[in-house]
Amino acid sequence: MKTRKEVKKNKPSRGKKTGLIALVAILGLASIFGIGYAVFRQSHFAYGKMISGEKVSLMSVDDAYEKLAKLNVPMKVVIQTPTGDMELMAPARYKITKDSLKKLLNQSNGKLEENPQFDAELKKSVAALAFKEEKGKDATIQFDKTQGYVIVPEVPSTVVDRDKLVAAIKKDVTSDNHEVKIEIQGFYTPVKIDKNNPTLLAQLKKANEKIDKKITLKINTQTYVIPREVMASFVNDKGVIDDQAVYDWVAGALNNQFATINQTVHWRNPIDNKLYEYTNNGDYGWDINFPDGQKQIVDALNSANATAELTLKIDGNVNENPRDIKDFVYIDLLNQMEYVYRNNQRVVETRIISGRNHKGTATVPGFHTIGYKTMDTHLKGTMIDGSKYDVPVKYWEPLLSRGDNGPYFTGIGMHDSNNKDLGFQDVNAWLTTLGSNGCINNPPAVMPLVWDNTYEGMAVIIQGDLYANSPGVYDKPVEFGNVIG
Repeated sequence: MKTRKEVKKNKPSRGKKTGLIALVAILGLASIFGIGYAVFRQSHFAYGKMISGEKVSLMSVDDAYEKLAKLNVPMKVVIQTPTGDMELMAPARYKITKDSLKKLLNQSNGKLEENPQFDAELKKSVAALAFKEEKGKDATIQFDKTQGYVIVPEVPSTVVDRDKLVAAIKKDVTSDNHEVKIEIQGFYTPVKIDKNNPTLLAQLKKANEKIDKKITLKINTQTYVIPREVMASFVNDKGVIDDQAVYDWVAGALNNQFATINQTVHWRNPIDNKLYEYTNNGDYGWDINFPDGQKQIVDALNSANATAELTLKIDGNVNENPRDIKDFVYIDLLNQMEYVYRNNQRVVETRIISGRNHKGTATVPGFHTIGYKTMDTHLKGTMIDGSKYDVPVKYWEPLLSRGDNGPYFTGIGMHDSNNKDLGFQDVNAWLTTLGSNGCINNPPAVMPLVWDNTYEGMAVIIQGDLYANSPGVYDKPVEFGNVIG
């Protein structure tokens, strides 16, 4: 038999029983809570839950839908412009349904489905905005007479980059913002080239280095420094030389300023002492050799040297001055006379026979030059009546006349003519068959003197309206000259 002490020792403790009951109770409650929370979470969002930036903590799907739907409305966007504010309504940001919210219940990061029409509607609204837009202008290089090539700064554009604007609005509207204001200046389309563009600055330097050169031209007895504005006409704003522009300037403006070959002829008639003006036939005087002038100038511009002195090549006789003719042959048609002058002194005077009585065989008035000289040749051709001729001559000096494309040989010239001795005594011999086909017939005894006192390029002035009443039409250039003094 157990003693009382032993029985007492084996008896369960009251405290342990109470603890066990409590644990069972807690586990029961936890189970009930867990089941309840699980049921709760089937229709409610978790604590601290955010959906697209909005709190829906512990909210039911219905409550969350109601809250988000109120927030998901078109948003006013204010666009601030220099001429005042403009407004548009951005479309609703999201496509919200209860079913879509239920899908987000158990997702850690909830994000609403975007409105599929959002982009299209926003672009349409932005496209409809009537901004005051003007295209900008890139910075450019222009020539200034006092400064040379300078940079003209860009003109800012006020054309709005609408795609960029749409992207910015979308970013703000789809964030936590509930009010959107945008400064339009940040969305102007920038110009491509501004005044600090490295390429533009390099081109400016290159262009000015070329046109700032001092290029001195030696033209016959004169000198000429090419002005900067002239060089700018054949060096463009990128510093590139236009070879053709250089050639055109040498052949045009420069040659016209200095050369004599294109000057009108001022000639004083030694018989009546009147000063006459004629068009130069393009052979009397001198001009600049165009290809040589072009090459020298282009080479100087491309050189690293800042200065250059260029002696330009001259074509023609530098001693021929159309405004001061001292050596010439004067043909007086009305009196059928020929005079040869050297240094304004008469050295030959003789009777002649000119072209026959028809404008087609006329010895045409005007300014001419001796094209060349040759001896012992035959002159062949057809008279205006169709008859052929083949005339042997000892001396032949054909004349260059003025043509549309420069000086040319008309077939007229000075030569000796045999078997016309009596004709040289008759001032009207040209009215007979003794008249020539346009040439100036000289007596054989006098022609050697003419030959000895004339030279290639020498001026020949033919005067007198001898053929005014002759039949036919002139087939060669005719000029009677203007009295100017």
